[in-house]
Amino acid sequence: MLEAAEQEARRKGFKGLAVHAYDGDFWFMPSGFFQRVGFRRVLENSEIWVKKWGETGDPSLRPTQYKYAPVPGKVVIDYFWSPFCLTVCEELLNIRQVSEEFGDKVILREYRADDPEVATRYGMGCALFIDGERKDWGYAPPKDDLRQVIRSRLQQME
Repeated sequence: MLEAAEQEARRKGFKGLAVHAYDGDFWFMPSGFFQRVGFRRVLENSEIWVKKWGETGDPSLRPTQYKYAPVPGKVVIDYFWSPFCLTVCEELLNIRQVSEEFGDKVILREYRADDPEVATRYGMGCALFIDGERKDWGYAPPKDDLRQVIRSRLQQME
């Protein structure tokens, strides 16, 4: 698949490929794999890896424009998601179901990260925030874990 992506990028006149990959076993995009096939890390501790065949600068992530907007007395979930990833779609279903279980105590705000207006406004890829705190499980968070975080936040409000 990666070879096909590189061939298509070359065909379209692009000067390289960039991926968002992680060290360790945090996610399914292991940086070690990309390093073995010719990618290099853009900056130390960066999650961006590149493979270039033409003269071009290094890519960078857009600055994040997300700002948490609390709702008094409510747990707020801000979820940036894209439909292209099955893990993200599973995560969305879990988040929706668990949010509904708490009724009006939870506000779920969904943002389609693949929508150009959302991408431009927030500079955000897929991300989950609960009361403004980023949550990363590295996979679709189990419903019980989501419930636990929400219950904990609600107890802190009492």
